[in-house]
Amino acid sequence: MREEVDHRKQAMTDQLERIGASLEEYLSAEEKTEEQIDAELTEAATEGVKIQLLLDTLADAEDVQVSDDEFGHEIMHRAQRAGVQPQQYYDQLVRSGTAGAIFGDVRRGKALALVMERIKITDSAGNELNMDDLRGGSADEHDHDHDH
Repeated sequence: MREEVDHRKQAMTDQLERIGASLEEYLSAEEKTEEQIDAELTEAATEGVKIQLLLDTLADAEDVQVSDDEFGHEIMHRAQRAGVQPQQYYDQLVRSGTAGAIFGDVRRGKALALVMERIKITDSAGNELNMDDLRGGSADEHDHDHDH
């Protein structure tokens, strides 16, 4: 858990640095102490782990499988976001031993999609909404180009 909290804190610090701010400036602006931020990050990490365990249990119960294509698709997206070639990104995952974590993320995503397909969501007037309604457009608008 401590590792997850440290990871979240580093990610927050990295994001702040990208916009030219320091953790100290953020704490001052938010009128929070580092201990309060640590407590919030611990709570978020705990909730994240609970959700992961729930989705892992569901994926096991539903025998959710991840195809090579689905795994490759996720690697391509993450490599694109990181600005590196997919093979280079994958090689880094293998070297660091974190490829399994990405696989788990894909599997949990599929388990979540199963849940979302089965639940009924309505607006305040009782009209049933689908995922495209919630996203604010059609599925075609959210397609992405894998050629980059």
